[in-house]
Amino acid sequence: MTESGPKEFDDLEPLHELTELEPLPELDHLEELEPLVELEPVMEKPEPAPVPPKPEVTPPPAPTPPAPKPEVAPPAPKPEVAPPASQSAPSAAPAVAAAAATAAVASDDSSDDGKARKTQEERDREKAERAAAKKAELDARLGKIDGKRELEAAPIMLRKAAMILLGASLLPFGAKVTAAAFVGKLILLCAAYVFHQGHVFKAGEKAPGFIASLAKNNLMPVLALAGAIAIAGFVVPNFIGEYPISSMGEMAALALACFTFTHIFDYEHGGKFNPIYPLLFLGPAIMGLLGILKLSEAEGLTMVAAALGSLGVAIAGFMAVYTMFVAIKQAKIEGDLKKQAAAEARKAAREARRK
Repeated sequence: MTESGPKEFDDLEPLHELTELEPLPELDHLEELEPLVELEPVMEKPEPAPVPPKPEVTPPPAPTPPAPKPEVAPPAPKPEVAPPASQSAPSAAPAVAAAAATAAVASDDSSDDGKARKTQEERDREKAERAAAKKAELDARLGKIDGKRELEAAPIMLRKAAMILLGASLLPFGAKVTAAAFVGKLILLCAAYVFHQGHVFKAGEKAPGFIASLAKNNLMPVLALAGAIAIAGFVVPNFIGEYPISSMGEMAALALACFTFTHIFDYEHGGKFNPIYPLLFLGPAIMGLLGILKLSEAEGLTMVAAALGSLGVAIAGFMAVYTMFVAIKQAKIEGDLKKQAAAEARKAAREARRK
């Protein structure tokens, strides 16, 4: 079914037929073009090759200095020959001048050697003076006088207690007196002597030759020797005869007295005070009291020796224990003085800032 009305493209002009189109002009009517001119090829310039860096010129080695020529000793001055009587005095002047110059050179050389030796001696002396000054400063900090510290009341009292205990423990403060215990005490005294002399050498004082040779590099060999002798003092009496337990207590008190005396010696020469020693004296104090209670078992001279020994050991023990209270009191006083000094220093600093 078709529509009869006008269509959308009816108003367009009809296309021309191919025969109605105008013919195209022929190519021969066109103007001839100029022939192409061939251009010469442009030669590219070659890139220049990179120039290698110039090698660094090493400076010639410095010439080695020639070896010093050995110094030739100045010739010995020739003996002056007296000029004849006919020769005039001015002719002898050059010989005298040469001899004087030779003597001056020799004196200069000897003075240079003496100056070098003197310089070395001065260095050694200055080194010794610096060491002495450093030691004096350390001694002043520790409160030492002539290399020794000024002892306080507690160490002095403890040393006295050790000396009393040493004398009392040599006596038999037990009920029995045996030769084995006496031999053991002698051996123990030898051990205490070696121990003390080792500390004497350590403090810089004179000691026996064999102790000095053992403690030359280290004090440990001396301590080992003293320990071995002390052990022998406790063991050997068992093979000699009767060796009661009370005798072992006497030897223990003797060892404590000797070691405490050496400890105070160390403290006097710059060591530290160990408060364990006064506490150890509680043992001798108790043994002395027990010995006094057992005096009824002894007879004659044995009873007198036991009485003196027991009484001395008890006094030494309680005396050493009392040093603990003295040391605590002294430490409290020193602490208060330090606090007072610190407070005064702070007060002075505040006043200085206000000004």
